[in-house]
Amino acid sequence: MRHNFTAKFILFTVLLFPLTSDAFEILGYLYRSDSVSHLENDILFRQNKSLENHIRQIQIIAPQAYQIDATGMLWGSVDPMILELAKKHDVKVMPLVTNADFNSTRTHDFLKNDQAEALAITSIIDVCKKFHYAGVQIDFEHILFTDKNNFTHFYEKVSNALHKNGFLISVAILPRTTDKTPTSPSGRYCLEYWNGAYDYPALGKASDFVTLMAYDQHSAGSTPGSACDPNWAKRIIVYALKYISPDKISLGVPVHSSYWYTDVGMTSKHVMEADLTYPEMEYLVKRFHAHFVWEKNKDVPYAIFTNDDSNNYLFPQNAATFKILFTLAKKYHLYGMSLWCLGYEDPKVWKVM
Repeated sequence: MRHNFTAKFILFTVLLFPLTSDAFEILGYLYRSDSVSHLENDILFRQNKSLENHIRQIQIIAPQAYQIDATGMLWGSVDPMILELAKKHDVKVMPLVTNADFNSTRTHDFLKNDQAEALAITSIIDVCKKFHYAGVQIDFEHILFTDKNNFTHFYEKVSNALHKNGFLISVAILPRTTDKTPTSPSGRYCLEYWNGAYDYPALGKASDFVTLMAYDQHSAGSTPGSACDPNWAKRIIVYALKYISPDKISLGVPVHSSYWYTDVGMTSKHVMEADLTYPEMEYLVKRFHAHFVWEKNKDVPYAIFTNDDSNNYLFPQNAATFKILFTLAKKYHLYGMSLWCLGYEDPKVWKVM
């Protein structure tokens, strides 16, 4: 009877406290140090400080580190300080490997060159071994739609090589919300030069996880708006789930605030957009005595103020909006969230997580 009681107690305990739990991993992106002028802003300082302060809430660090050119040459590096911090806290490092300058023409040349691809794959394996990375994330952007199959085949070869050597692989994919071919000129352009080259089912199958980049919904060239409103993010998630298992999807969310302003040129005026850190956004609010309004239909706050007789718009990515996106990721049982990028965020987002 004693043994039966023990067995029943263990079973009861397991039911209350499962031995396994759903992992929810937070990936933090970091800018490449050579992509930001030290005269431009202090984002490098901010991102490193954010990483140090919140390293215990981050499971994967993804520095924007390496590039591949048309010949397959891989170059770049990760700050040794980041590697040491990750090692100290047992956090995985998965650097980004991008197509050089996101140049579609050179990417096309690379993807049709077997020797270049072989060189790149060998180099990726070498740096993973040398620096003890957990793996890499492939972040190829501005791929021509006509290179869709070539990119898929390259990615599958990278995946096979990394997995064979015990490393992880991820891919950053641009968002879509429908399978229908766009009819508008802007929609067709987007499909052919921006988001049409990602084979969701094949890339998902070959990946340990994918980062679904839910940004930028509004950016330079569009009307003023949020980088990612939750309703748009939901549509992106629902579409992706048609082809990729939820436990392989990391929701890529922007944590920068969007500032829309009028730039006066020599002969005309242009609407411009800038990505702001949260303190920069707060500074503008105070300087121009701006007041936020909550747009119920999109679940985002915004403010409009006047400067030099022109309207300016602020769309902050604050803790309130982040909480809605976080809840969405949890609701759909996603792999986790990828934050683009550390140093820009509202400090309160860490309390949400």
